[in-house]
Amino acid sequence: MEKFKSFIDKSAEYNNSKNSNLQSHKQNDTHINVTIHAGSQALLRRPDLTKEHWNDLKTKAHRHLERRKEGHYLVYSHDHEQGFIVHNEPEKKKMSIMTVLPKGKQSPKTGTAKVIIESIDYHMTIYEVYNIY
Repeated sequence: MEKFKSFIDKSAEYNNSKNSNLQSHKQNDTHINVTIHAGSQALLRRPDLTKEHWNDLKTKAHRHLERRKEGHYLVYSHDHEQGFIVHNEPEKKKMSIMTVLPKGKQSPKTGTAKVIIESIDYHMTIYEVYNIY
């Protein structure tokens, strides 16, 4: 029964991700991938964010991560009160959104390096996450 329940959960997660406003796309030469898990969480946790909102967040995250080293980062938008975990692979020109956090959550694990990026048009915080797995 557990295997069947798990299959249903994965199936629902897949369907949620297909209907989510958070989708994969290409930004310049970089492929911004959204996992099924992240897409599903975006739909369930932030149905109020449109495709344009998510594209704006992905573009801003890409702009600030493209020159950083490979690794996991917690990206947080203060304007939208939204955080998400990104695996950045700049040399491969790839960025993957792994998970979407609940609205307002931006607490990184202890020992996580913190980088604050501010501008007139937006306010976004990026955290480097160590030992995520």
